[in-house]
Amino acid sequence: MNSKLNKKEINNLVESWMNNYSVPQCNIVITKNNNQIFSKKYSNNKNTIYNIGSCTKSITSIAILQLCQNNILSLNDDIRCYIDISCDKKITIHDLLCHSSGMPSDGLLTEILNQKTTRTDKKHSLTNYDNFINESFDYYTITDNNFRYYNTGYILLGEIIENISGIPYEKYVSKNILDKLNIDNFYFSNNKKEIQSNDMIANPYIIKNDTVEKSNFYYEKKINSAAGLFISMSDLTKYINTIIYNPTKIINKKYHNKMIKKHKLKHSKINNNKIYYGYGIQIEDFINDTLINHSGYMAVNTVWMGTLKNNKLTVCIGCNLDPKRTTKTIGKAIMSIILKNSYKNTVYPYIKEKNNLKITGTYKSYNNIVTLNIKNHTNGIKIIYNYAGEDIEYIAFPKNNLSYYTILPNGLKVPIKFYKEDNNMYVEFKRWRLKKQ
Repeated sequence: MNSKLNKKEINNLVESWMNNYSVPQCNIVITKNNNQIFSKKYSNNKNTIYNIGSCTKSITSIAILQLCQNNILSLNDDIRCYIDISCDKKITIHDLLCHSSGMPSDGLLTEILNQKTTRTDKKHSLTNYDNFINESFDYYTITDNNFRYYNTGYILLGEIIENISGIPYEKYVSKNILDKLNIDNFYFSNNKKEIQSNDMIANPYIIKNDTVEKSNFYYEKKINSAAGLFISMSDLTKYINTIIYNPTKIINKKYHNKMIKKHKLKHSKINNNKIYYGYGIQIEDFINDTLINHSGYMAVNTVWMGTLKNNKLTVCIGCNLDPKRTTKTIGKAIMSIILKNSYKNTVYPYIKEKNNLKITGTYKSYNNIVTLNIKNHTNGIKIIYNYAGEDIEYIAFPKNNLSYYTILPNGLKVPIKFYKEDNNMYVEFKRWRLKKQ
C-alpha cells in the first residue's frame, strides 16, 4: 500500500487548498490497518497540536457509555435526575447523545467563540452560563425529537459525568479513556497557562472581513465536554482507530455497537445520500464503504477525523483556521486518491465545480428569442433568463449531477435539465430548449 501511495497527488491537493483558502498550517496523518502510511506537516512551524472541537463529543459519549456499562446510569434516564435544569419535558441521556432532545441550538458555544476569538464584534450577554442554558429551556417549547445539532447537550452530558463520578470531567476522561490509549500530550480549553506556554500548539488564526488575522484561543471550562480537547493528529488517529477497530480497551462490545448505530438521520444530500448520527459520531456511505467520522469547527481550528470501516483507512487532518473549504472535504478527497478514485467524481464540492465548468455559460434558443446566462452560485447555479428584453433571475438547486430545479414566483417547482448531444451542451428550462454558445 505504501509503495503505491500517490503522495504527489495528495501534496498537490493539500497545497492547492492551502493556497486558495489562505490556510496558514495543516497537519495530516493517514493509517491503513492501523499502520501509518503518511504523515506530514504543511508549514515551517513545528506546531502539531490542535483543538479538535466537536470531535471531542465522541470522547464524552464513551465516558457516558462507560457509566452505563457499569450500571451507574441508563441511556433512558431523564437528565433531570442528574442535573438541575428547568425543563418541563423528559429528555433522556440518549436524546442528548444523538441530538434528538428537540432543543434547537441556543448559541452558547457560538457566542463563547465569538467573544473569546473576536470572530465578530457582535456580542451578547453570557455573564452566567447556567442561567443562559435554563433561560433557553424556558424560551423554547419542545414538541418533537427530530435531529437538531445541540452543542449544549454535550455540555450537559459533561456535567452529568462530573456529578456521577464525583471528579472533574477532564480528570475522568484522562483516567478512563486517554491514559488507557497512552495519549498523554493533551490539553483542555481551561488550561490557559499550559496552552499559552506550549509552542507545540498551532497558533490560532481567524478569517475576519475576508482577511486572515492572528487570533486568540478560548479558555473556557464550560465547553470542554462539547468541544474543548487539544490533541495532535497522530494521537487523534490512534484514538479513532481504537474506538472503531479495538474498542474493548475502553468500552465493551454492547455499548460500542450503540455508539456506532445510526440513531438519527442528520442530513439528506443530493443523489439520495444520507448522513446519520450515532453517539458523538456520524455515519455515511462513501466509495462503497461505511465512513465513520466527525468534524470540529472552532473558529481558529478546524479538524476532521474519518475512517472507512471495511478498508480500515483512516485520515485525520487539522488546520489553524476555519476555511470555506472544509477539512472534511479535503479528508474525503485524500481517501479518494488513496483508493484510486477521482475526488472530482466522489466529493460533492469538487463534483459541483466539475459540473459547473460544463454547464456555466450562455445558452440561446432558436433565433435567439430566449437567452439564458448560467453562473455559479454557492447553493447551485444562478440563471439569468432574458425574454422580450427583460432579465429575470432564478437560483436553481441541484437534484443530481446535471439536474436542477427552481421555484417560480407563483410557487411552481420547475425542473432544469442539462445534457450533451452531438458535442453540444443543451438545457431544458420551462418550455424552452437552449444550446450553449
